[in-house]
Amino acid sequence: MVINVFNKNILEDSRLKNLFNDKSWNFKADPFYLESENSLFIERFNYFLGRGKLAKYSFDSKNLVNIQTNSNLHFSYPCLFEYNKNNYVIPEAAQSNGITIYKKNDDDSITPVNTVVENFAGIDPTIFEHNGIWYIFATDGSVGSNSFLHIFYAKDPLSNWNQHALNPVKINTQNSRGGGEIFKEGSSIIRPTQNCYPNYGTSLLFNKIETLNPNEFKEKLIGEVKTSSDSPYKGIHTFSRNKNSFIVDLKTNEFFPFARLVTLLRARLKSDDDGMFLENSLFKRLAVVFLFFVFVVLIYIFGWRALSLFV
Repeated sequence: MVINVFNKNILEDSRLKNLFNDKSWNFKADPFYLESENSLFIERFNYFLGRGKLAKYSFDSKNLVNIQTNSNLHFSYPCLFEYNKNNYVIPEAAQSNGITIYKKNDDDSITPVNTVVENFAGIDPTIFEHNGIWYIFATDGSVGSNSFLHIFYAKDPLSNWNQHALNPVKINTQNSRGGGEIFKEGSSIIRPTQNCYPNYGTSLLFNKIETLNPNEFKEKLIGEVKTSSDSPYKGIHTFSRNKNSFIVDLKTNEFFPFARLVTLLRARLKSDDDGMFLENSLFKRLAVVFLFFVFVVLIYIFGWRALSLFV
């Protein structure tokens, strides 16, 4: 299927190829293509664990491997870029209340190498180089995630970053939050964004950046892609592409019998820099019993494949 970023597009279900067949307790999202390895970086989320991890899918070997982060933070939206012949990733880790650049290592681990900004819960940070200056676009998670767009800039992505003079450069729910890598279509710079009105994942919008420098920013809406009204897919979130295909993540609604119980359990958890811990010892004991019961039930229903839940 061809997606024209300058027009409105309806996804044709018959033309879609599903890369992953996930169970209802997990999902994969936020695709970013790494051309040098013909691979896709994604978020891998498990409802039992309650946080996202990064993974890499190889189009050549068809293997999916976890990216080692040495952190208990929730990671998602692994935006990639190349600089001085090295690959880097800027994942969303709003829980850290900052934006950090990581270097991708040969062993599929990532190492933090530069802090872009502190005391800013950056949502879906997206990087792009223009006229010798690097820019990162991110919405502010402290005021709702979807609306307040900020820009940061630097001449060297591994040096100090600065705030754009107009921050926040945009405030709306339709085309502020990043929806994938910024790219060039001919001479046009295209910034995909998530249309979060009236609901999260309503559609993806394509915006043409007309002016971008440390003191000015202007873009206009030029295109859209969304699912059809009768499609089993109820939303769309992130856009990427390789040499032969367009890549998107799509939302479906599936029944998960333990969803409410998992939500209640996670609501009783607290977070700190070391991860998550239970609020009191009595509830901890009850939680352990509950999780053991769930584990036994899943093994009974699905066999030993249930062990993959905890990998």
